[in-house]
Amino acid sequence: MAEVVIIIIILAVILTILSNPVVWVVGGLIIVGLIIYKTSGGQKTEVKSKASENKKVKSDSTDQPIEVKEDIAYRKWIDTYENHELGFDEWAKKHNIKIIPSDFENYQKEIGDLGTEYSQLLEKLEKCWSELYNKKDYQGPLAKIVEDLCTQGILNYMDIAQIEMKYGYLPPQNCPPYRRLAMLYERQGNYEKAIAVCRQTLCQYVNIDDASKRMLRLMKKINVTPNEKDLQLIEEAKEITGIERKIRP
Repeated sequence: MAEVVIIIIILAVILTILSNPVVWVVGGLIIVGLIIYKTSGGQKTEVKSKASENKKVKSDSTDQPIEVKEDIAYRKWIDTYENHELGFDEWAKKHNIKIIPSDFENYQKEIGDLGTEYSQLLEKLEKCWSELYNKKDYQGPLAKIVEDLCTQGILNYMDIAQIEMKYGYLPPQNCPPYRRLAMLYERQGNYEKAIAVCRQTLCQYVNIDDASKRMLRLMKKINVTPNEKDLQLIEEAKEITGIERKIRP
């Protein structure tokens, strides 16, 4: 608009100097034309600007959600829970995440009751073992209860491991029932049975450090030299466990 004012002033000076009616008419038409052009141009620019702004708002409001598989989203939600403390659905909505159904829901359903049972058994086992340790009575009724809990816990663990592998997950590498059963047999003086439990533990690739050290120590105690198969079992278990630790999420 400032440009128009300057042009008008210049034209007015020229018209004053010339003092010709024809020139006045032509000059007036030029001034009116400039004013109309400038005004309409500004309006068009303003309309275009508003149209662009509206388009941007519309575009922002229709952003496509990010599609994430349920199991991956769930693990991400768990990993970051301390930072947001939101429910799973609320967290997904906040981050514009569309949950894609996967086998994770089936995995949860299949392992749900079994996982709860196993957790409760572990809690009971540790309480009984603590009581047994304080009493030092490894031949009495409580020792039998501990043995039965360990046996059932091992069966539960093996069922859980099968479900984990079925859905592409790695089974837990720690199984307390194996360790407690080997400890019980050792305290009872049943070294052969304790060694057998250690072998079974290594075959399942769990409690590797504890099982390998206990087995070698007990073999030495009863003057048994580890054979090549036992040593190979230990090395294989350590190697496989090392690989699993690297790929475990």
